Amino acid sequence: MATAAPTVDTGAPAGVPGAVVVGVCSLAPGLDGVWGTSDDTYTSPVATVTAPDGTYHLDLVGEACWATIAPPDEYENTVTGNPDDTQLPQPVDVSGNATTSRTVVLRRVHASASSEPAVGVIGDTVWNDADGDGVQDVGEPGVAGVLLTLLDEQGHNVASATSDAAGEFGFDGLRAGTYRLGAANLPESLMFTDPGQGRDGLTDSDADPVTGRTEFVTLKEGETLPGLDVGLRVRPVGEAAEAAAASTARVSDKVLPAPSIQQLAVPATPRSTLSIFVLVLAGFLALSMLLGLVRPRSGRAA
Repeated sequence: MATAAPTVDTGAPAGVPGAVVVGVCSLAPGLDGVWGTSDDTYTSPVATVTAPDGTYHLDLVGEACWATIAPPDEYENTVTGNPDDTQLPQPVDVSGNATTSRTVVLRRVHASASSEPAVGVIGDTVWNDADGDGVQDVGEPGVAGVLLTLLDEQGHNVASATSDAAGEFGFDGLRAGTYRLGAANLPESLMFTDPGQGRDGLTDSDADPVTGRTEFVTLKEGETLPGLDVGLRVRPVGEAAEAAAASTARVSDKVLPAPSIQQLAVPATPRSTLSIFVLVLAGFLALSMLLGLVRPRSGRAA
């Protein structure tokens, strides 16, 4: 199912292309029985980019799901007035057994042109953490095909790139500022490794194991900033998965906002059976808002 492209008239909404939509789901709420805490069994984040008509599709697997929208930098999300809230994954209603449709309103804002030089670089590597120690060791291979999105301090989609055959990626032509990285669309057999391991910040993984996002980093004028690495390890199955769940069962810190009962999927059988949902949304802007100036930046596989 796809949403119809809106009609563009004076004052009417029009689709917004180039927004990055990221979804993550939980398969089980853990021993605490609460969705969105650290003992949940989470899937890896999946992401897509809105089409020219503003529509997008995400295949979500799980009983509780969350999504974020990173608009192009000349738009802002109007869901709340708090930028922190718009960057935090919000619960998605996956209670129905059919494709659902939802409209997200983005407001176009004025972006003043900047005379600051745009020559900074951010990047590094997605790698297979074969021994699972969270440290990028010699001989551990890169992982291709992972989607990397560079976000600014307001949660805008600055640029996107896909890791190359060596797992490398880079974003260049950047102005001085504060940025973070988001990783999604991992190979099915892999998951994020533990972040912040070891003593060397250039060889550890920086991605949050649930959201795939790194902490913010500050890029200085003309600086090349390596070291935003994403480590992936083999996803445990069977007894190994049960042992991993048991090892984290004592932890139940809040990770994501708790969804309401009405937003949860109802599996056909107990939670051992997964349900698949296709979420179809459309991003719109109000044409009556001020026109913005686009500040293009490039993303490349290094």
